Amino acid sequence: MSAGVQLWTTGPAFLFTDVGKGIVFLGTAQSAPEIEVIPSFTPIMNDMSGQRLPMDRHYDGTEAIITAIFTRWNYAALLTMYSRPMPLALLGPGSAAPGFNTIFDMGTIMGQEGMTYPLWVWFPKAPAAAGGANQSNAYATMSPGYRFWSTIMIGPERISPGTKAMTQSVVIQAQRAFTTLTNPGAGNVYDGGNGALFKLYDFDMTGISAALIT
Repeated sequence: MSAGVQLWTTGPAFLFTDVGKGIVFLGTAQSAPEIEVIPSFTPIMNDMSGQRLPMDRHYDGTEAIITAIFTRWNYAALLTMYSRPMPLALLGPGSAAPGFNTIFDMGTIMGQEGMTYPLWVWFPKAPAAAGGANQSNAYATMSPGYRFWSTIMIGPERISPGTKAMTQSVVIQAQRAFTTLTNPGAGNVYDGGNGALFKLYDFDMTGISAALIT
């Protein structure tokens, strides 16, 4: 068997976010969250290629959808993400609560106005050198997780109360951050510098550790 070809497990996936007050633990799901990275291509039509199939396609970038059914979560962090467009419901005085908007909220440009936030999906089976908790080399080449630069809680939020164990289903959209920054923060607003890039995700788990899990 060639090097790197083996069976893999990430271990339980832990989610973290930063809505402006530092990295906080968000929660763990009923089963592992689903990460769907979606590339976009626009068809280029030409009469030579016919009426239905494109002659070629041009690339428009990628976005991602992260879905999870939480059975254990940080309520303050989750409610803060539910506060749209400004994710500051429980982290700042005078800010709006979930389910409430002012007339000035309408038309908010989420990334440009600093209303998005980073999200980390951390795989603890990754090696310690890559930000994981695993001290062995069994998964030495596995990515330690995904760091999404600019995310929005788009819902729908499916809240299942009752006498059974409560669950909350979330749908989080990751969009590209247009930024010159080297690390994501709440908003990731382009600062006008040189070398701006579109950044959707990377595998950098700097700042993430088991010590943050509550």
